[in-house]
Amino acid sequence: MANQKNDVTIVAWPKETAKLEHQFKKGSPCELSVSFQKDPANVVIHTTPETPFNVDMDMKLSVKDTVPVCLKLCEPVCAKSDYTISVNIFDRPVGSVSIKGMTKLFNCFEEHKPERTCIDFREQKDGTVIRNELTYYGLKFVPLENELLVYSSGEPDGMNKLRFPDEGVKIIFPFPIDTASFSLINHASPLLKFEVYNNEGLIRTVEEEVTNQPKVITIEEEDFTTVIIKGGSNEAALLEVCYMAF
Repeated sequence: MANQKNDVTIVAWPKETAKLEHQFKKGSPCELSVSFQKDPANVVIHTTPETPFNVDMDMKLSVKDTVPVCLKLCEPVCAKSDYTISVNIFDRPVGSVSIKGMTKLFNCFEEHKPERTCIDFREQKDGTVIRNELTYYGLKFVPLENELLVYSSGEPDGMNKLRFPDEGVKIIFPFPIDTASFSLINHASPLLKFEVYNNEGLIRTVEEEVTNQPKVITIEEEDFTTVIIKGGSNEAALLEVCYMAF
């Protein structure tokens, strides 16, 4: 079989239109608001003896053609692909092709691309103790084992810091991202450990030394959602977290 080929190609896709399912909070339907240009709406009713007027208190809307829907995305919509294509010859399986990945739908930035989002703790009250979690501008800061503390003393002068325990702080982003930077300061054991997670679990571990001067640590990984920072002997603190949607 000198002419045998090992290439696998997809010769056709299903003829049906691809479907993208949108799930809303707690499975409830999306709210639909119907408005008219004139207030109140003008309604014309016509009736004849042969077809008497009938009142139906259930308002029913229907359309003859497909209604186009335009979605303006302030955050990416992510569609996860995870499927396998089996290859059979004469009803016998000879191989398979697995396809996995993440498809992102987002604005095309006709005017300008937005800058990255940076979160600091200037709006938090000095001395605030967080024992459960802090949801702040879309980010979640969760202490592991012990508590988080907002304080303003020490360097950098006049800047609020978020001190985290040696066991660590979990930072959960509102959607999958590719790049994030963390500005930190540490007055104890200099070695900090960064655990990077996506929706399937741990994907990377990074160790960096942070001392008495503020230092920025940048994490770059495809589609991660959570970072856990450990170490510092209860003397390490976050100054700022920056990230971009994509």
